[in-house]
Amino acid sequence: MYEYMKWIEALKKWNQGNDKWCIPKTGSEGHKAVRAMMEGKEAPKAASKAAPKAAPKKRVPKAAKEEFPPEAPQLAPIQRPPVAQSAIPSKKVQEKIKKIVALNQ
Repeated sequence: MYEYMKWIEALKKWNQGNDKWCIPKTGSEGHKAVRAMMEGKEAPKAASKAAPKAAPKKRVPKAAKEEFPPEAPQLAPIQRPPVAQSAIPSKKVQEKIKKIVALNQ
């Protein structure tokens, strides 16, 4: 009968010697290494678990207000359509609402 290691045991072994304990994402090289340890195969530990940090993006200053033409057209305010009759609840529904409001007071 074969001896298989539990996930947590393989994970502890994989994290030995690290100052931070981590769980590898499913499908990553680290995850494959832990799964191989569980099955009894000794998998080499991944050289670098963390991806190198990308350089910070440079901020681009916003355009000065003077660059925009002062005669830019203004948009008209939005006109809302009238409420449709179907949006008004029926008398039966209005009575139920009144009962609920009365119970909550």
